[in-house]
Amino acid sequence: RIVLADSFRGIPKARSHASDDFWSEVNFTFGECQLGWECVSENFQRFNLLSPRVRFVEGVFQESLPLLSEAYEQDGRQFAVIRIDADMDES
Repeated sequence: RIVLADSFRGIPKARSHASDDFWSEVNFTFGECQLGWECVSENFQRFNLLSPRVRFVEGVFQESLPLLSEAYEQDGRQFAVIRIDADMDES
């Protein structure tokens, strides 16, 4: 199974001085593709990568990953590989 966890809403505003707030103001629109899991799903489908094994989990990591981990534990499953690409602490 492939799990894509992301806010799918761009980069959140910085809540601390450790992160620069510049990126939250950037418009991440590519052609007709607006932010959102729907756009990512369409791209997966376009490259024949979308399948029932692909799951989209919407939310910032600090909220979505604990819930995902709990769901996996309840099902008796484990993560095999986790690749996290966080843009800033708030992501």
